[in-house]
Amino acid sequence: MSLGITGDLVAEKLMRWILIAVLFFVSPHLVAQSRYHHKIYAAAANPEPAKPFVQKQQRSGMSNRQVATMVKRSYSDSRILSIELKERKGTRIYKVKTLSESGVMKYVFVDAGTGDIFE
Repeated sequence: MSLGITGDLVAEKLMRWILIAVLFFVSPHLVAQSRYHHKIYAAAANPEPAKPFVQKQQRSGMSNRQVATMVKRSYSDSRILSIELKERKGTRIYKVKTLSESGVMKYVFVDAGTGDIFE
């Protein structure tokens, strides 16, 4: 009979440890999930107005497509890999990454205001 009491005691302790382990591993996930939902609800309550992509193009004076056309004319043997609009000291410059047929990668820069191309 004493073996039954000891077995019940071991089973009870084992169940406690299992419960503690489950709570230990699940609780951080629940806290993170509640923080995530809190951010979603806060964003829904105070939405920011959408900024159209066209507005950015109009401010720079040139679109990505216009810049790509200009660079293609000057560097006809190269492929355009990417185009980024940068602003430094009030001047907007397009940074165009090109790859020549011989495998040379080079950056070409286009002044968004004047359309000047330089390396």
